[in-house]
Amino acid sequence: MDLPCVSCKRIPSQSGHAPSCPLAISFASFSQRDFSGVSSNICIGSYGYPRVRVGLLSSHQPALDHPKELALRSLPEIIFARSSLINSFHVVPVEKQDSFLSLAQLVAQAKKPSEVELSLEKVPIFRLQHPPGSPPHGASVGLKKASLLGNVKVSSFVEKVLSDELSASEQLKKLSVRLDEHAQTKLLTAGLLGSDKRLVPTRWGITAVDDMRSLDILASVKQFPCYNVYSVFFFSHFGNSFLIACFPHQWQFSLREYALDSRKHVPPTVDYESWNGRSTYAKNTSGAYYAARVAVVEWLRSQRRQASVLVLRFISDAYTAPLGVWVIREGVRTAFSSSPLSFSSQELLLRYISLRMKQFGVVEDLSSSPLIRGLSQRTLF
Repeated sequence: MDLPCVSCKRIPSQSGHAPSCPLAISFASFSQRDFSGVSSNICIGSYGYPRVRVGLLSSHQPALDHPKELALRSLPEIIFARSSLINSFHVVPVEKQDSFLSLAQLVAQAKKPSEVELSLEKVPIFRLQHPPGSPPHGASVGLKKASLLGNVKVSSFVEKVLSDELSASEQLKKLSVRLDEHAQTKLLTAGLLGSDKRLVPTRWGITAVDDMRSLDILASVKQFPCYNVYSVFFFSHFGNSFLIACFPHQWQFSLREYALDSRKHVPPTVDYESWNGRSTYAKNTSGAYYAARVAVVEWLRSQRRQASVLVLRFISDAYTAPLGVWVIREGVRTAFSSSPLSFSSQELLLRYISLRMKQFGVVEDLSSSPLIRGLSQRTLF
């Protein structure tokens, strides 16, 4: 059957949209309710909370799942690979334990993708799903029965940390020694962390892990001396361009997102924090804010410096399908791996930023932004 266009969500053969859409592709969907496959991740919905959908993301063969793997592919490749994943779900209260949840928790802990046998309520009808903050997946369908084929291997390190009577943040801090945010998110969303051990919707879990990781790293970053040059880093992928400006000043951070539209002016979405941090959720840029911040503080820790960091994200029409906040996290990380441009003064740096913004069709005076205003404040440093 034909895959719906990722732009208009309609079937090409029905809408005649295929010729004008380079991402309209063909996909042979599943044609049976019972099948054996491979599952490497779970999907916890937020709709209906505290009763949520607990889903296994499964396919006939391992699909792209880790953000670092996804970052190496093109957008059409990601859409094609992820569209084969079926989200077979079961509704359960966040605090209740049942046999299917126990199976999903094993999949979340496993060192490698698990072989599963699934019996679905009906034959999947394909529709590309874009869960907020997460990579896309294919059909969602109710689950009748699920079982594991073979044994699931769990790291002894993970088993030991999960057995400790600690808070979720303390366990995540221990896990970060060996596990990245992707693996930590699976454990948190599966309801395996903390004293109360409850399910966490995937979109909340991704942001929670980014937030806790960055705050933990930031505590040490604030003890470092200030960055000593005015620098700019740049990187672009999937229609997202990141311009990152570092100022030799005490810690501040701001994310400004620009949705580029040649037909009309779209004001940027902005969130900011001073040295004292935030007391409220970054509701304007939401999960993107925390994904960018964790990449920034990781780099500052590697440099043993602190700085005021301004991240500008330009989103073009080439970003035809939302892929998740990992696009921001990996984009900022990759930008920091490149050689920066350095400037002798703040004025020159701001002039350069203004010129780059104009190249994207954005004309804006940043001098009134909270971060730039904060640079004029005297500090203990």
